Amino acid sequence: MPDITLINVVSSSSKPQTPLGILYLAGTLEKYNFDVDVIDYQYIFYPSSH
Repeated sequence: MPDITLINVVSSSSKPQTPLGILYLAGTLEKYNFDVDVIDYQYIFYPSSH
């Protein structure tokens, strides 16, 4: 079970963008031995090109 879960909510832009801030924060927390989950909801609602 993770120590913390970071969530990126759906953005208002027309195309999903990589959540660099959350990923940077997750990397820093992991450096200090925290177990981190990152959930990016914008990809759940963005239609696939397939």
